[in-house]
Amino acid sequence: MEGESCFQTLFLSKTGRITRNNDEVKELIDLANWMKNLNDEKRNSSITSLAIPGSHDSMTYGISRTSKIAPDAEPVVKELAKYLKPFVNLVMYSWSVTQNTNVKEQLNLGIRYLDLRIATKDNDSQFYFVHGMYGHNVTSGLSDIKDYLNQHLKETVILDFQHFYDFNNLDHERLINLVISIFGEKLCPRPIDLSFVTLETMFENGYQVIVIYRNSNARHKTFLWTSNMWPNPWPNTMNVTDLQKYLDDHLAKRPNNAGFVSQCVLTPQTSTVVFHPFSGVMSKCAVPVSKTIIPWIKKQSPPLNVAIADFIDMNNANFPLSVISLNYS
Repeated sequence: MEGESCFQTLFLSKTGRITRNNDEVKELIDLANWMKNLNDEKRNSSITSLAIPGSHDSMTYGISRTSKIAPDAEPVVKELAKYLKPFVNLVMYSWSVTQNTNVKEQLNLGIRYLDLRIATKDNDSQFYFVHGMYGHNVTSGLSDIKDYLNQHLKETVILDFQHFYDFNNLDHERLINLVISIFGEKLCPRPIDLSFVTLETMFENGYQVIVIYRNSNARHKTFLWTSNMWPNPWPNTMNVTDLQKYLDDHLAKRPNNAGFVSQCVLTPQTSTVVFHPFSGVMSKCAVPVSKTIIPWIKKQSPPLNVAIADFIDMNNANFPLSVISLNYS
């Protein structure tokens, strides 16, 4: 493909495919199978050298306006919710949800990295996805991912268990056992050298899932990848210019022989919510980022590896398409 102009007239069909429609040529990117369809050179390259789209707070589509406030919410939110629950829920909903599409839809749109935040509930043995509020239970979400992988045997998914709330060591052990019970032999063991982990070697060994587990318990399980193997620096800014500079600076010094996550997201501050209570992540974060960061992505090449964003379905799935297209440059 000849540069970014090849993607200027792409549109999304109902089948989950992206096509280019112009007078001379029609290109087709099957987002649901984009890893399978990479050429041999790319499929035999280290997974850390591929451009992989991911979703930020991937499972927040499961949050509703009636969801309970979660343990990761700010203390002031928890306190206000005791007295003003309907109002607090109304405000929190718009600032907690970062994805409209469910996990199978995200995977069909090319997402291959999922950002997971997990919490427990009192008097409940289940685990739940959270982001300020409780979402769906973890078992159903992970099972949906497995179903997708069973139908797409040459695709690989990276599950990044980022944060754990109200967890003790027993909870970690239960969650790890749940991951084993769901994915089993699909789990890729932690390698000594990441350069040998390629899409093709994973397929040959029946592996489809990389689990990054950002907790000390990861050291004791051979199939859990540790935090240092896939750094994920957090920009923590509401300024798009600062965000772009942060992404550039950290990409320039990403470690050798490791994966790397570029968080293409703005982070609402407490003041953001206070002054814009009835706005939300979509209008205040995702839209401004898209206007600036999509052109930035289209100019990238390695060392961009994983890039994540809010509302990955925006603008006809322009974000995952832009990232995936780098693999054809």
